[in-house]
Amino acid sequence: MESCLSVEREHEKVANKLDVVRGSSLSRLQAVIDQVESLKERIRQAPGDSFLSTSEYDAVKDLAREARDVVAVVSNDHKDIHASISKLGRTIDKSFQTEISGLCTDGVMFGEHSLLQLRTAIVEHLFREGKMEVGQALLHEAGISLPLEHIEKFADVNRILEALGRKEVEPALEWSIVHRCELAKQDSFLEFKLRKLKFIGLVSGGHTAEALAYAKVFGQFAPHYLTEIKHLMGSFLYCHKGLENSPYVHLLDPIHWTEAADLFAQNACKLMGLPLESSLAVRYPSVCVCACVRACAHVWVWSQSIGVCPE
Repeated sequence: MESCLSVEREHEKVANKLDVVRGSSLSRLQAVIDQVESLKERIRQAPGDSFLSTSEYDAVKDLAREARDVVAVVSNDHKDIHASISKLGRTIDKSFQTEISGLCTDGVMFGEHSLLQLRTAIVEHLFREGKMEVGQALLHEAGISLPLEHIEKFADVNRILEALGRKEVEPALEWSIVHRCELAKQDSFLEFKLRKLKFIGLVSGGHTAEALAYAKVFGQFAPHYLTEIKHLMGSFLYCHKGLENSPYVHLLDPIHWTEAADLFAQNACKLMGLPLESSLAVRYPSVCVCACVRACAHVWVWSQSIGVCPE
């Protein structure tokens, strides 16, 4: 941990110095540019057939000398920054173990089966992140075979999540109706939450008649969500005034859309037989921690063998 803090402190010094040098250099260079433009305009306004006057000649000489001085200052600042960056590199080399041969075990990471598992995990992670084209390109280039149905499910889930991000509830609602039986076995309230969002959208949009007709769908949810349904019906009183100016303004909070998207992703992953987090996202931090622990142990053993106690 101390090594990380040491590198972080050195990095902050370099970043701060870089900001200062950037600001001062830009200021100096801009001042010279402004003077050059001013002198150009002054010479341009002189009679076309005349030579430079003594004062103009002296101004050009002074400006050229000042420009050389500014370039020298900027160059020296650049050298100073380069020295600081080099020092940061030395701090990184000093703070971390570069000998990693002890972290590798032959046949564990580079066997054919292990590589296939790794590539498959990367592909599924890309699919989860919505990068379908990249994932399919890797499938083709790595020679990995995944069922088409499996890929289509990922595409469908991403399409619905994108729609929820745009506050479009219909695609997710259609999906929840198709999978109603499976969701019921999970005791999921996804469909109720989605219908609630649609109802609130109708009420907040002033569509009283449509909202009143749509309210009938809540009858099937009454045994489990009666209190919430009563609360929703109360929002009718402010249908024309606007929910944003009512005690029901909390129903318009964007967090409800975020919660719906998270709940949908959770339910979809369960139905696909997948964990909520991708295997790559779960394992990568663990591997990093194990690598650090093993690297430290490797350094300790090596240091003990030569009679040196590491810091």
